[in-house]
Amino acid sequence: MYRNAEHYADPTAGAALAHIAHEERMARRKAAEEKKRAEEAKKAAIRNQKQQERREAQKREREWRDAHTTWIKAWPKEKTETVTPHKEGSR
Repeated sequence: MYRNAEHYADPTAGAALAHIAHEERMARRKAAEEKKRAEEAKKAAIRNQKQQERREAQKREREWRDAHTTWIKAWPKEKTETVTPHKEGSR
């Protein structure tokens, strides 16, 4: 219980001071929470930017590799001879 300068109980002033202290604590908490959200949003933006940069680098790498790769056939085609049909009387 709050006591005034003359050491008498003063519940009205005590309640008012308690309410003011409560409002100040809530304001500090809210400010800290907003600051934390802002920091998290900044980190998320940086993370997304790095991810986008990685994707673009991978795409450039893939395009370069495809442009500079010579494809070699692993198995050569079998050579097939063309068969000409024989005429019945021409042997």
